[in-house]
Amino acid sequence: MSDPKNNSGILETEASRLASRIQSTIISNTLTRARWEQHVAECLKYHFQAAMIPPAWVKRTAEVLRGSGVRVASFVDFPYGTMTSAGKAYETGQLVENGAEEVDLMPNVGFLLSGMEREYAEDIAGVGPGSGGGFGGGAYKIGGGVSAPVPVFRPEPEYSEEARKAKWQGAVLLSLVVDENGVPTHAEMHYRGELVVMFAPEGAWGSTARAPRSMGIEC
Repeated sequence: MSDPKNNSGILETEASRLASRIQSTIISNTLTRARWEQHVAECLKYHFQAAMIPPAWVKRTAEVLRGSGVRVASFVDFPYGTMTSAGKAYETGQLVENGAEEVDLMPNVGFLLSGMEREYAEDIAGVGPGSGGGFGGGAYKIGGGVSAPVPVFRPEPEYSEEARKAKWQGAVLLSLVVDENGVPTHAEMHYRGELVVMFAPEGAWGSTARAPRSMGIEC
């Protein structure tokens, strides 16, 4: 027969591990101070991974959670995604300044449903130049504690025999966002100044790998 005390310890460990992966979320336009206080208290009690909170409550939440290990999360233009890219960038910058560490962005899905994939990509990319660095604030700049990325695997590209015979050649610009764990979370390929491929690797944003059609190219 198993020891109930040991089982209790195991259950507590599993519960803590599970809580550390949960983003406790409250999205409401009727959020009261009392309900906000309850939400933040629950996040502290169970030590959730993050407290998702409406933008107007981010600054207060950041002050309460500072030093607790619970991250502050918020969102921009949810649920419609119809705000201009400039508006989304400004709002994201404000959230970061107020203490948000994670920001969920609602893109303009109507662009994607209309086959306007370039506009869809530009709407998301337009948030990049917000204030600060990282997601919602543009790419991090080398310096000030940020080191240049170093590839751990660098295979040489293959040049097909068909392309060699046809004397095809060209140059593309590949840009990607790498998180703090060294995992690429977004990549784009540009040819002659035009976006030709955009994809998110498997697992990014909880998705599977995908590459939408763009400029007649499908991957």
